[in-house]
Amino acid sequence: KEQENINFAKKIASELDIARKNNKFKQFVLVAAPAFLGNLRNQLNTQTQKLACFELAKNLSHLSAKEIREHLPERLPSL
Repeated sequence: KEQENINFAKKIASELDIARKNNKFKQFVLVAAPAFLGNLRNQLNTQTQKLACFELAKNLSHLSAKEIREHLPERLPSL
C-alpha cells in the first residue's frame, strides 16, 4: 500500500512538473493527508516545489468544495 502511495505521488509530481514547464500555473496549493503530502513533497522537483504557495496537511477529501474553502486562508499567499 505504501508503494502505491509513493507511485501515485510520483505521478502527480510528474504532472505538476509538466504543467509548470508549460506555464499552466504560476503557483499552486497543496492539500493532502499528512502521509501523502510528505510523499508528494519528496517527489516534487525543486523548481516545482518552490511554486507551492500554501500547504495543508489534512485529509479533506470527504468535504464539499465550500467546506474545503473554509480550511484555506481568506487570501492565499503570493510568491
